[in-house]
Amino acid sequence: MQSNAQLRELFNPESIAVVGASRSPHKLGHLILSNLISAGYRGTIFPVNPAGGEILGLTAYPSTADLPRPPDLGIIVLPREKVLQAMRDLADAHVDAICVITAGFRETGRDGFELEMEMADLVRRRNITLLGPNTLGLFNTAINLNASIAQTMPAKGSISFFSQSGALCSAILDWAEGESIGFSKFVSLGNKAGVSEADVIEALGDDPDTKVIIGYLESVDDGRKFMTRAQAVTEKKPIIM
Repeated sequence: MQSNAQLRELFNPESIAVVGASRSPHKLGHLILSNLISAGYRGTIFPVNPAGGEILGLTAYPSTADLPRPPDLGIIVLPREKVLQAMRDLADAHVDAICVITAGFRETGRDGFELEMEMADLVRRRNITLLGPNTLGLFNTAINLNASIAQTMPAKGSISFFSQSGALCSAILDWAEGESIGFSKFVSLGNKAGVSEADVIEALGDDPDTKVIIGYLESVDDGRKFMTRAQAVTEKKPIIM
């Protein structure tokens, strides 16, 4: 269970480390970095790449241990077998939140499931907010944050949307652009190893930029918690599921 204070660093990071940042335009680690820059995010971005040097005009660091200060949010775009160690490194760097874009966990079978359980245990023990794995990422248009692998940055609006399905998120973003519909927050939950639908509903309930909450779910992990939080939030703003 994530508190609103913990989710604040996920939605409103002042600094972001992109672990797996790439110079290759064909890799997701390049797309994430490019999206952060092109959206106009005003915080500090730390690309992390073993080769160091410079990527898209930003100084790249060989490892998270080399970062000049702890990032609020770490975004991991690495092969599956490297994700858990990258999370440990971010935890050691005192990161507040982690977003794992990488797929190939419980949705692929037993090995992936066991690895995802290790990830979930790590963030519980270290008190870190985890979005994902297997997530498209997230948006916060209020701070021009596009921490996603989506091709489209939504316009600003008062609707917040969340879903487990990355494919549906992409389709909604494309449709909304054509209809000139804006969003406040937009979240792809992925496998929900950390942040759940109930956590997001509670956070969006307290978000002054969100007037309406829309969600699409394929499962609810804790029905009692979900209904309790949804009932509390609907006293303040509508929820459409």
